[in-house]
Amino acid sequence: MRYLAAVLLAIAAGCGGGERLPAIFLEPEGRAPDRAAGLAVLRFVQVARSGDAGRMRALMSAGTRASFGRGAVEEIARQLEGFREARIVLGQALDGGWAVGAVAGRNEEGEPAAWAAALRLESDRWRVELGGVFFTRMRPAPLEEADPRAEIRVEAQAGGEVDELRAWIGGQPLHAYALRRQPFTREIWGRLRMALPSGQHTLVAFASAGETAGAFAWPFDVAG
Repeated sequence: MRYLAAVLLAIAAGCGGGERLPAIFLEPEGRAPDRAAGLAVLRFVQVARSGDAGRMRALMSAGTRASFGRGAVEEIARQLEGFREARIVLGQALDGGWAVGAVAGRNEEGEPAAWAAALRLESDRWRVELGGVFFTRMRPAPLEEADPRAEIRVEAQAGGEVDELRAWIGGQPLHAYALRRQPFTREIWGRLRMALPSGQHTLVAFASAGETAGAFAWPFDVAG
């Protein structure tokens, strides 16, 4: 089983690789991390591993519960049953009553894995929002080995207008000057201006679309 994990953005003003790409910068987060958001995703993954569909539904937003039947919830549990050593890598409150949380760990085959979710504030608690946004065209690809000044790319797709697309590496937000927007999609791409240290990293993407939102996270490596 493999876990795709959450999403992302582009950087680079002609650094490496020959192809000239727009610059992407890692910037300090403007607000403090939201521990409750990270814990909400960690708890959901832990409950999913146990296979308790009822408890999983209790942690979902009202809209997600309405659109996800028991079979869909059980499928998520099957996808996450092998997730091990989960640790929080991102918990961040956003505008509009949204937050994003992500965890990293390993799958049942011992490979790096990550999982993220958008979170909706309901009754003063963060609830997991699923199914509203789809992420594709990720670079680096999950588990890929990338250059320190990696090419970053992610596209968010939804059934309506994608209002916002954001991404983080190691809990630091990415600032991209290149955004491509078309009906029902938004994309960030470019190359990192500053070099990442060697080792494993987790890229997290979040997008909102009207009354829903989604998030995606995935691991990649930087060559030493």
